Amino acid sequence: MGRGRDNLCTHGRSLLTSTAITSWYIPKFVPPLDSIRVLNRCQISFMLICCHARGGWMHEPRASNDVDFLVSSRQHRKAVKALAKAYPRLQIIEDLRAIRLYDPAADTHPLIDLWRPFCGILRIALRHRHAVRLEKQEFTMPTVELDMALCCARFFDLPWSDPEKYQVTHDIMLLMKVNHGLNLDKLTALGDHVRKDGGKWIANKVRAIQQGKMVRW
Repeated sequence: MGRGRDNLCTHGRSLLTSTAITSWYIPKFVPPLDSIRVLNRCQISFMLICCHARGGWMHEPRASNDVDFLVSSRQHRKAVKALAKAYPRLQIIEDLRAIRLYDPAADTHPLIDLWRPFCGILRIALRHRHAVRLEKQEFTMPTVELDMALCCARFFDLPWSDPEKYQVTHDIMLLMKVNHGLNLDKLTALGDHVRKDGGKWIANKVRAIQQGKMVRW
């Protein structure tokens, strides 16, 4: 329980920091907390994921162009309508994995991504929430075990020719290094939703990194 209270403060500070950093170089950036207020006002169940959520677990907040949310299939369309109404300047791009909102006057890079539960790990993700309260807003983000599993899913999805692969590898290693209190049994079970024998693969990497051994990817 003590660890939970500490992390509430850590995650709040991290989100404010990543928001401030990003706002310096993306003038029309949509702050995560603004989108969270919209979704909460419409009583939509969601989870903040990816970079703006991960900084607290890594103890290393950083900028991110977009704000990522995971929304259940049942409420996905409602979430899109709520954010489109709140930000009428944004246009919508749809694909099988997510609906993306971007500002055509600024850049084609999305500002908000609303992810569908399109794969095994995302279909069970909303069961593994970490509660956060910031500026009177209550919302959830992944537990550290889920966040690590999501990173691994992204790792497997990217080719080594993609520079993002190396950023994701960094995040996996940092999550494993700084979170000595993570539940390895939970992590292993979540890893098996990433791919066959994924739990064993992740657990072996955790042990190697926390023991200071060389890790082969």
